[in-house]
Amino acid sequence: MRYVLLTWNPGPHNEEQYTPEQWLEEMVIPLRSGDQPEGDRWSIGTNWHVIGEADPVCMLRQGVHGRGIVAMGVITRGPFTAAHWNTAKDGDAHYVNVAWHRAMDLNQMITLDELEQAVPGFAWNKVYSSGRIIEGEPADQLAALLGQAPPGKQPRKKGPGPQYGSAEHNRLVELEAMAIVTGGYEDEGWTVSDVSKQNLGWDLEVRRGRSVNCVEVKGATGPLPEFFLTPNEHRAAAEKSNWVAVVITDIFTGEPGWHELSGADVVAAAVPTQFRVTSCSSVISAASDYAGASRAGADTLRSTRWRPRHDT
Repeated sequence: MRYVLLTWNPGPHNEEQYTPEQWLEEMVIPLRSGDQPEGDRWSIGTNWHVIGEADPVCMLRQGVHGRGIVAMGVITRGPFTAAHWNTAKDGDAHYVNVAWHRAMDLNQMITLDELEQAVPGFAWNKVYSSGRIIEGEPADQLAALLGQAPPGKQPRKKGPGPQYGSAEHNRLVELEAMAIVTGGYEDEGWTVSDVSKQNLGWDLEVRRGRSVNCVEVKGATGPLPEFFLTPNEHRAAAEKSNWVAVVITDIFTGEPGWHELSGADVVAAAVPTQFRVTSCSSVISAASDYAGASRAGADTLRSTRWRPRHDT
């Protein structure tokens, strides 16, 4: 496994190649709609002799306005020469053609700090040109972070249930699920509002005519619609008749599944899987019989995460 690291520096005024708005309109939105962005040629510096067709690529945004991975794709045409992209320079430069698979909104990129934690064996702060190669253990770590590791290298939970990885990988799963669900509702004529930062107990509010649904979005890299709920999400599922959970399974396989569950079904299937101890008194009696715990024991032991059972 290896990656070719392409670079993009928007310059001191955050406007070279793409402004943030252009990046959203010309890269992120087309890819979410299943369309390739215009312009697939990218320069690769001096590493042209070791780069080839079908190599996976990552786009590393550079510069003072935020650094991190913002897109992933694959090389569709091996190195070739053309006039240098910098018109102030004479001669040719080396390029490849790229088909992009995913592009992230810039405020959701995988930051340099996250990359240094998840892929410590690569010198992220010493990338000075496009076309750097990431290989060996750092490439395996990056593949796991991106959800692209081949079988046997991607850390997986045994069994067919959801796969839980690093916080960075989980965020990629969440972002991909949000994009799929948003696009799915929009294709059906719904108006979609992202309210995920408001801590309401759901991620999207979708409207069509007089109908309004509160949609909690979940993603899983495995085939089963199993997931965790926060107490706030569990409360909303129990109290709001228009709350639904949409679970996207097999999220990085190219054939994701869509599972829509009512709040009543989710609450009926939810079981407590994790507890928070708020004092040391009566913990043993509460833990030994959670359902029939004494008032003192129940006060010290609070359920903090819920997970719907798959067998209901």
